[in-house]
Amino acid sequence: MEYASLCWMSASATSLQLLDRIQDKALQILGVDEVQARTKINIPPLHHRRKVAAATVIYKMHTTLCPADLKGMLPPPYTLHRSPHSSLSMPSHALVQPTSRTH
Repeated sequence: MEYASLCWMSASATSLQLLDRIQDKALQILGVDEVQARTKINIPPLHHRRKVAAATVIYKMHTTLCPADLKGMLPPPYTLHRSPHSSLSMPSHALVQPTSRTH
């Protein structure tokens, strides 16, 4: 159920509930409820495991632990270029605060 969990993250809520039911049935076979599964035998819920898997992939993409083809999907990091004029050093998407012209 954890295989390709990143693909399952974008599935509909109905499909994810079906997967959760499979885990619930497996826990019933083991004779434990969800709380006992987390505390005694360290089986977290599937939605938690999907989130951890996604966070792990994001971490690996931003570090050197990532394959080159996956790292190529990331946009280049923003580099700040210093300039004596503050307006030139602002990124193009930054908001510009208007100045008042009072005498």
